[in-house]
Formats: sequence, C-alpha cells, structure tokens
Amino acid sequence: MNEWQALDYAEKYGMCITGIRCAYVTGPDKVRGTVDHVRCITEPARGHAVTLPFKDAMVCAIHIDDMAEVFARVLMADKPAHRVYNSGGASISLGEIADIVRAYLPDATIRFQQEHGAKEQNATYLLDNRRLLSEFAITYRPFRERVLEIINDVRREAGLPLVD
Repeated sequence: MNEWQALDYAEKYGMCITGIRCAYVTGPDKVRGTVDHVRCITEPARGHAVTLPFKDAMVCAIHIDDMAEVFARVLMADKPAHRVYNSGGASISLGEIADIVRAYLPDATIRFQQEHGAKEQNATYLLDNRRLLSEFAITYRPFRERVLEIINDVRREAGLPLVD
C-alpha cells in the first residue's frame, strides 16, 4: 500500500519518494513483529530457555545498526536510481542462529517444536539487495558478529558477564 501511495504522489505531484523494504530487523530490544529470530538470541543471553516452532524457519536478518545505515545512505542521496530497494541481510535459519548462539553460550537451552516444515512458508529470506549494495556501497558486518553484539548488549543490561 505504501509503495502504491508513493507512486501515486510521484505521478500526481512530482514528488521523489524512495521506499526501502526492510528485512527482519534484529536487535537487543525488538519485541514486536516477527521476533523468533531475536528471541533465539536474547532469551539465552539472559540465561533463559527458549522454544521456537521450526528449526528450518528461514529469515533474512539485518541488524538494527545496518538498517539505520541503509536509511541514512538512501536519505542522503540526491536522487536514488530506483524507487524501491530491498535491504536484504543474512539469509539464515533459526537453527543456524541457535548454533551461533551456542558457540558463544554453550549452556544455552534452545529447543524447536519441529525440525522441518517452515522453510517454504516464507520466501522473504531470498530478498535481492544487489542494487542497494552496489549503488550505495553498503556492506554489512558478519551476522555472527552481530549476534555476539546482541548477546552482550542484553547481558550488559541484565548485569550479567559479557562473553567473547
């Protein structure tokens, strides 16, 4: 709806409106929207067990700081080449996120109700962000580093020791 409305305004009033389709934003304090990929990191960071529906559920995750960089770069451009950009991010399963978390927190209790059954339910993990990356010279930090950052942000806030 937003993209249609932006196109309508551009055609009627000559406005330059650029849209950004955000992937699954990830950060230590996300609590609304799709949050399984966040809970897979934040609950174990607090020392809590977490149970998620599907191990093979795929997401295209982008850290909040990387998403902010995308918004800033596109906003500061005089005239972006395209009307809409996909942010993209790390295409990763919840099981793979759990493995990264366990590499930092070996005692983490992360369970899945089912191993398989979700991979084909959502194709957003296939978002193509090549034009955004090339036009704005954006690179994202490795998701593994972002997971550690989130773990330590959560642990710092909870008064728990940080991990390396």
